[in-house]
Amino acid sequence: MLITTAQNYALPYFQQSVEQGFQRYGSNLARNIILSQGQEAVEAVKAYLSEMLASFVTPKRISRHKGSRVRDEYVFELVQQARESKFPSVRIFVYDHIGRLSLFTAAVVPESLNRTPLKPEDYIGFANSAYWNVVSEQRRATGDAASVYFVLADKTSDVAEVLLNIAEDNLRMHGMLLGRPFLTLEQIASGKKPYDIIEEAEAILAK
Repeated sequence: MLITTAQNYALPYFQQSVEQGFQRYGSNLARNIILSQGQEAVEAVKAYLSEMLASFVTPKRISRHKGSRVRDEYVFELVQQARESKFPSVRIFVYDHIGRLSLFTAAVVPESLNRTPLKPEDYIGFANSAYWNVVSEQRRATGDAASVYFVLADKTSDVAEVLLNIAEDNLRMHGMLLGRPFLTLEQIASGKKPYDIIEEAEAILAK
C-alpha cells in the first residue's frame, strides 16, 4: 500500500517529464508512431513510460537498500522465470517487466553498468527481445497485440534515446546514482528549489 501510494504521488511528475521530453526530443518518434499505429499509440507509449518510471520508486523507509529508492531485480533471473512458466499471462507479465527493467537500466541509470561487462546497448537489446516476446505471447493468446508493445518492440532504440534525454533533463540532473540499477531521487527540481518528491510523499503518508 505504501509503495503504491508513493508511486501514485510521484506519477504526475514523471508524466510531465515524459510529455516535455517528447516535445523536445520525440517529435520524429511520435511522427513515425502516428504513421504506423496512430495518435493513440503515442499517448499509450507516453503513459507506459511515465508509469514505468514511477514503478521503480520505492519509499526510502521500506527500501531493502539504505539510501536506495529503486528495487533491485535482475534481467537474467526474470528471463528464466518467464521461460519456465506454463501460463501465458505470467509470461506476458514477466517479459513486460524485463522490458521495463532493461529500458530503465539502459536509459535512466546507464552508469550502473560501468563495472559490469554489459553495456546500455545490451540492455536495449534485452528490452527489444522482451517486448517482441510480449507481442508474440499476446498474438498467440488473443490473435492481436497491443499497439504500445508493438511500438516498444519495433522502436526500442528510439524510445530508449528519448528516455535517456528525459532522464538527463529531469531525473539525473539532481539525483545521486547508486549501485546497479539503483536511483535515488534526492533533489528533483521544482522551479528553482530542490525538491524531493518521495520525501514529500513519505511525510504526507506519515500524518
